[in-house]
This record gives sequence, C-alpha cells and structure tokens, in this order.
Amino acid sequence: MKRIIIMICAMLIMLSSTMADDSFSVDNVSLPQNREAEVVVRFSFDAESTCSGYSFWLQIPNQLAFVTNAAGTKVEFMAGDCYTEPPTITPNLSEGYLKVACLNANSDPLNKQMGTLVSFKLKVKDGATVTTGDVLNAHLTNAQISAENGSVHNVANVDFTITITEPGDTRTVLDETSTTPPSDATGVDVRVRRTIKANEWSTIVLPFAMSNEQLKAAFGDDVQLSDFIGVDTEFDDDDNVKGIKVHFADVTELEANHPYIIKTSNAIDEFTVDGVDISVDEAYVEYDNGKTGSRRVVYSGFYGTYRAQTMLDKNTLFLNNNKFWYSAGNTKMKAFRAYFEFLDVLPDIEDSNVKVFYVIDSSATGVEAVNSDNASVHGVYTIEGMFLGNNVDIHSLPKGMYIVDGKKIIIK
Repeated sequence: MKRIIIMICAMLIMLSSTMADDSFSVDNVSLPQNREAEVVVRFSFDAESTCSGYSFWLQIPNQLAFVTNAAGTKVEFMAGDCYTEPPTITPNLSEGYLKVACLNANSDPLNKQMGTLVSFKLKVKDGATVTTGDVLNAHLTNAQISAENGSVHNVANVDFTITITEPGDTRTVLDETSTTPPSDATGVDVRVRRTIKANEWSTIVLPFAMSNEQLKAAFGDDVQLSDFIGVDTEFDDDDNVKGIKVHFADVTELEANHPYIIKTSNAIDEFTVDGVDISVDEAYVEYDNGKTGSRRVVYSGFYGTYRAQTMLDKNTLFLNNNKFWYSAGNTKMKAFRAYFEFLDVLPDIEDSNVKVFYVIDSSATGVEAVNSDNASVHGVYTIEGMFLGNNVDIHSLPKGMYIVDGKKIIIK
C-alpha cells in the first residue's frame, strides 16, 4: 500500500511539473486616449504535450472596446499553418469580453511550443470617462489547452493592466532623416522634422503650400523667405570665370514643390502646419542664363529633395554655416533641402570641397555671393563707418557685419 501511495505521489509530481509549463501571458498595455493599442497574448506549451487547440476569454473594463473583426484581427500561426481554420473570435463589446477558441478539426498537434499566440487592438470607447494615468485591470480567464488525446488542461488565469496615457500625435510626420518621400494626402495636419539653425540662411522645400500667416506661426514673425531668381557670372578678358553672384528675391508665401532659402531668429527642430494638401512633384527652379559673349544659352538650377541620403554631384553647391560650399561628389543631403547647380564653376576649387561663397544680406537682391578665393579686398569699413583699410584679408576679421567695397557682408 505504501509503495502504491509513493507511486501515485510520484505520478502527481510528474504531472504537476508537466502542467506547470502550460501557460498564457499577456503584456501590460499603454493606451493613448485617442489611439489604439495592441494586446498581445503569449503562450508556452509543454514540449511533451501534443496540443491540438486552445481557448480563453479576454475581459476588459467597460470604458474600453475591442477593435476587432474578421479583417482587422491579427493572428500569428506557426510556420506551415497546422490549423485548418483560424480561431473563432466572438467579441461582446457591451459586456467587455472577447472569447477566443481555436480547435483543429483534424486534431493535428500544435508544433510550436512558445511565442505569440494572437493579438488584438483596444481603444477607449466614445464618451467614456478616463484620465491620463488611470490604471485599469483586465483579465485572461477560462483558459484551456486541448490535447490530441481529447483531454483538456485548465490553465491559470492571467491579470494585466491597461494604463491610460496622453492623447497620441495624430499628425502626419515628415522627417528629414527618412529616405522615403511623403505620400500624397488632402486636408491633413503635418509635423515636419526639419532642423534649421538660427540666424543663418538654409534651404527648404516642402510638398505643400504655406501662407504668410502659416510661415509666421511656424517660424516666427521675423521669418525671411527668398526665391532664387538668377545668377550672374563675371568673366575676365579671356572668358575665364572670375566670380559668381547668386540673386534672390524676398517672398511672403511658400509654394509646394518650390525650393527657397529661409532664415529665422530661432533654431528650429520641427514645426507644425494644419490643414494642408500634400502633393509630391519634381521640385526645382531653373534660370535661363542667356548669352554672354561666345557662351551658349544654358540654365542654372535650384533643386529640392524629399529623400534623406541624397548624394550631391561634384561641383553642385549647398548652404552650410551661412556659406555656399562646393560638393566634392561625396556630400549627402537630408530631406526637405535643396542644392544649386550652375554651369559655371569657379577655378581652382573643382577638386576640393571648400568654402566658396560668403552669403551677404542686401536689400536690393536678398542674397548675393562673392568668390572667397579672392580674399584680399579693398575699402573695408565697420557697420558704424570706421575705415579698416584696403587689401584687408576678410578671413582675419572678427565676427560681425562689415561694408566691403560698398556691400554689406556678415562674417560668421
């Protein structure tokens, strides 16, 4: 008798150790007040068992509702799809529970022992009273695992929590680090992640228009926006390029798919605009240079990009630190920026990525450019009118604003 009791106890111990590995688990959930969140049900089946199905109920508080239907419910099966039919999912939104049953019609064993079993989405019911920080209790109950031999294993209930968080951002995000262009959309609110340094000219191109009011709301009342309107190339007597001047005109509205230069008094990390229509198209402005002496009719261009990691061709120009730079052919540009491509290239810089132009503020032309290789200039004055001399190396000047040969320049 004693021997029989010992054998029975040993069998119970073995059975309990086998059953201990049959379990469900549910991750705790963070649910924004205006968004959906996913409930993930995970499982672990004893490797020695031959499971042919499962069922459970998912109970949630009455402030919440399941977002689930035949098309929207995500179900993860193991490789090979051992089930002949997907789980039978029966939501009862009014009573706040979801019944899930998956029984294999052919009684084939479940050949995956652990992982994600199934997932569902939750949302706050319309009109429900919840506040940020509320922690609601939910339960997975009536869980069972069916074995191939017809036996049913009851599995322990699982408690989990749902924490209500701040309303999520529903804006369409345009990110300067994305290598994928934006998608077209009508009447959307956008968040543009585009960094702009304070008090420096930067390039910008957007796939939607902005009014003057929207520009001021996004960048500040003192925002300056200028449009590329042309290029002048200076030649010596032998028709060699000796200088390039870039012309801009101030504007008060931004057109979609049209590159500009912009300056703000505050550093920008991102900005928002409401109710815009996104329509992605080729983004460029071209200028007819006309004829100069024996030179043919050509075009200079200002080209925008909506893809991060855009590689700039050699001798294209980009803005950085309030100066134009030539690309050596290995410069990568982030999205929502633009670069310049001119037919004429200044001499002696074609094989190096060097600072070429100083950006100059001018009420007449908006922004001009001069050849920085010709660093010794004549007639240098402070902005207060103090004469600093002729043939001054402008690279040696302290930061500030100066009058050089009758033109205003800023040394950064």
